[in-house]
Amino acid sequence: MESLVAAVTRNGWQRTSEPVCYPERSKGKWRLRLMFTSRKGDRATKKYGPLCNTEQEALCGSLAFRYSWEGSQRGQPCEVSKENLVPPVAAGKDGYWGYDQFEEQVEDVMDVLEHIDPDMQIVFEVDHSSGHGKQREDGLHVSNMNVKYGGKQKVLRDSVMTEECLGPEEAKMYFANGRWSTKFSEGAVCVDQKLTVGQTQTSTFAVGAPPPFFEWDAPRKDKKNAKGKVKEGYEGKAKGVRQYLWERGWWKDGMSTGAGVSDDMHVEKVLQALPDFKNERTALQHLVESRGHILLSSPKCHPEVAGVGIEYSWGFSKQKFRRKINDEVPKHLHDNIENRCA
Repeated sequence: MESLVAAVTRNGWQRTSEPVCYPERSKGKWRLRLMFTSRKGDRATKKYGPLCNTEQEALCGSLAFRYSWEGSQRGQPCEVSKENLVPPVAAGKDGYWGYDQFEEQVEDVMDVLEHIDPDMQIVFEVDHSSGHGKQREDGLHVSNMNVKYGGKQKVLRDSVMTEECLGPEEAKMYFANGRWSTKFSEGAVCVDQKLTVGQTQTSTFAVGAPPPFFEWDAPRKDKKNAKGKVKEGYEGKAKGVRQYLWERGWWKDGMSTGAGVSDDMHVEKVLQALPDFKNERTALQHLVESRGHILLSSPKCHPEVAGVGIEYSWGFSKQKFRRKINDEVPKHLHDNIENRCA
C-alpha cells in the first residue's frame, strides 16, 4: 500500500479532502478503486492494484491504504500492507476474521492510543460472537478439563481461594503401611488437603503430593504392567474436576456427570457455578483489562442493540443503498453514500 500512497503524492492529484479507497467487483474478481478530487475540481476515480480473489482481500487492501495514507500525512510512514490485514482464506476462497486477527487489531489500537495519550482509558464495545467470547487458553472453565486426572486436558491458571469458593466437606487423606487412603486407620498419618481462604489452587499435582483421592493406588510416574499397557502417573498431570471439587470441600459421594443428575450433584455444574469459574474473564477481556482499559459487551441474542444500535443502523442503510439509491456509477458513489445516511 505504500506504492499507492506514493502514487497519489507523485502524480500531484489535487485534493480537497482525503482520497477514498474502496473495493470494486469486476468480472468475478475484486480490485481497489481510488476516488479523489481532480485538478478540475470534479471527482474522479482510478483503478489500482492487482485483481483479488475475495471481497475481504480487496477490503483489507483499502483499509491498508487508509492507514498508510494517514501515517504519511502526519509524517509518520506506516508499514501497514494489504497482506497484514487479509484474513485467512477458507474453503471456496471465502475469507474469515477470527479471534487471532481481532486480538492483533485491538492490541494495535491500544498501542496507538496509548502513544497519543498515555493517560487515556479506552472503552471498547463488542457484540457477542464466538470470536469475541473466546476463552483464555488457561482459563477456568470445565470445558478445558477432564473429570479425572491426566489425559488430554489443559493446564489451568492458578486461582486464589475466597470464602465463596470453599464448601463444607472435608478433604483428608491418611497414610499408613506405605499406602494412601481416604479412610482412617489406627496409627495413620493424616494429611488435610482442604484449601483455605487465601491459598492458591494449582491445576496439576505437585511432585511428592498424595495421589488423587479417588484413586489411591495411582502411580507417581507412568508405569507399564506385565502386558505392556501404560498406567498414567499423576505427578505433574492436570487434576481434573473431581480433584478440584474435593480440595475445595464440595465433593460428595454419588456425584457424577450422568444425565438426569440434579445440579447440586453434577460435578461439572457445581464447579462451573463457583465464583472464580463463573466470573472468569474471556481472552479479550483479559487482554483489554490487563492494560487498564474497559471492555463492554452487548446483550446476547440482541443484535439490534450491538454497538449502541450501530449494526442495526448499518444494516438498514445498506438495504436502503442497494434497493433505492445505488445506480452503480462510480463517480456518484460519494454522493450516494451520503444520501443513504440522510
